[in-house]
Amino acid sequence: GQAITLSGGITANFAAGASMSLATPITLAADQTFQNLNTGFLRMEGVDLGGHALTLSGSGGQFLAGGAGKITGAGRITKKGRGPAVLLDAVWRRA
Repeated sequence: GQAITLSGGITANFAAGASMSLATPITLAADQTFQNLNTGFLRMEGVDLGGHALTLSGSGGQFLAGGAGKITGAGRITKKGRGPAVLLDAVWRRA
């Protein structure tokens, strides 16, 4: 899909037990929160942190994966809330 530059975060609130996938590259334009308010998984492919902080929060799971892309770019990822976080195919570099 077409690339997205995101500046306002994501809040997912879909049907109970369902999951949602975003298979388009996302670049963060500011610090962001991806919040999943449900019990299913929110799956994103190809996230470029762009030098910004990403907070994963909520009661549902978050799945950041490769596929169409990897987790790239400088920045940090923080996990808050009960839901699990799965990070796959990340490119990690220590300064």
